[in-house]
Parts: sequence; C-alpha cells; structure tokens
Amino acid sequence: MSVVHEVSSSGINVRLSVSYPVPDHYKVSDVLAVFRSAPWVHVMVGHVVPYLKSSSPAKKEVLQTLIPVPCDDEECVICMAAMELSVALACGHHFHLDCITTWLSQRSTCPTCRFQYQNEFSGRYAFKAIDSALVWHSDDEDDDNEEESTLYAIDLGGQVVQVTVHVALMHLQHAPNIEKYPCVLKAGILREHTAKGSTLERRPTRGVTL
Repeated sequence: MSVVHEVSSSGINVRLSVSYPVPDHYKVSDVLAVFRSAPWVHVMVGHVVPYLKSSSPAKKEVLQTLIPVPCDDEECVICMAAMELSVALACGHHFHLDCITTWLSQRSTCPTCRFQYQNEFSGRYAFKAIDSALVWHSDDEDDDNEEESTLYAIDLGGQVVQVTVHVALMHLQHAPNIEKYPCVLKAGILREHTAKGSTLERRPTRGVTL
C-alpha cells in the first residue's frame, strides 16, 4: 500500500493505492458495489487513521518562519556535517535547510530539544468523500469501446486487484455542529493502457451518500 497526502485550509486529501482480494464469483459490478458500501468505509478508516496518527508533519507555517543564520563550524545534529550557513527554528536550534525541511515534513518536533511545533493534522476531522477506482489493465485499444454492461459482467473472483482511492477529510471547524457527517462514496473504473505507456482514462463514477 502506498499513501500520499496534501493539506488545505478546509481539510486533508489522502491518496491511497491498495490491493483488494476479490471474493469468489464477484463480478466487476459486485466489486464496485463493495466500494460504495459501509464496510469499505471501515476498511479505508483502518488505512487512513493509523497513517495520519503515525505521520505528524509540522505545519507549513513553521518552515516559512525559518531564519538563515551564519555558523562557525557547528554540526547539524541531523546529518552530523559541519554548517557554514544554517537556519534556526523558533526554539533557537540550527540545522541545514534541507535537513530540517525533510525532518519537519515527517515530524513536528525539534531534533535537539523535542520542542513540539503545531502538527499539520491537529484538530478533528470527518470523512467527507471516498472515491475508489478499480484499476483496469488494457492491452488492446479496442477494449476502450467495450460496453459497460459487458465490462461489469466480467468475473474477477479470486483475483487480487489494484484500487486507487482518494479520501477527502474535512476539518470540523469548517462544518456544522451535527452528530453525524455524511460521506459520499463513489466508485468507477480507471483504465490503464499498457500499450500506450500507462495512459489513464477514468470511466464515469457512480456515487451514494452514507
């Protein structure tokens, strides 16, 4: 499984690439129905929440406040190399710019004193949308013209398929104060044309709201 994320003022967008073992006798249409179901939401929660808890990058504003300062043979505690020019965190400790940028993209503490800077994921979030795409490998351009009814009837039972999932989480400070937040579930097919050098074409998605 691979996971990447980006943060906006209104929430977090997470992109996952996961493997899904298809139950016996399930057709393409059955797999897409799974992607629009409550159990699939629980699967995605099981992937996304631990990722966000284990990944604690500092807010981008921390990097924007780094101050360049000259150094006199002081060592960067991250790479242990001497520094002629460094940047200083608000806590006063100095590092190479590249070293501390990489560090703070994964953690939100100072490497020297463990001062806690504001976490990029601080606050409360709710799942807003989950858009899942079954990756369909196609070697023949004629497959592009295949009727949806024919494609959806193909038996995938027993196979392990690849799924690209985009998850949108909204920060609850931007949402009304209600007990339950709706989550839009979309599912579709993402064609990968291997003969064209992995050109991707998205089939229309169908969605439900839970």
